[in-house]
Amino acid sequence: MRLTRTLKVDDAHEDAAWCVAWVPGGRSLVTGSVDESVKVWDVSAAAAAPGASPPEPTHTYTGHTLGAVSVAVDAGGAHAASSSLDSFVRVWSLEDSA
Repeated sequence: MRLTRTLKVDDAHEDAAWCVAWVPGGRSLVTGSVDESVKVWDVSAAAAAPGASPPEPTHTYTGHTLGAVSVAVDAGGAHAASSSLDSFVRVWSLEDSA
């Protein structure tokens, strides 16, 4: 496998990012963090051209009371689910974050 470009976002979360999942189509990522948030990132512009500005979150979901440790996205890209150390699984509408 050859990595052609590395995207780096400083301070993407207030604490360590523990999980990441691609949204089908490859234009967005969903990340979960120990800071208890789940974020959606539009990476299409950042991946398009070298030197482009780093991606910004398009939406931040809150509600977990302990770190989000896993995220998954449904095959249609309409919903994401996150699980947390607080013993809850939350389902988020990605259509609200577009």
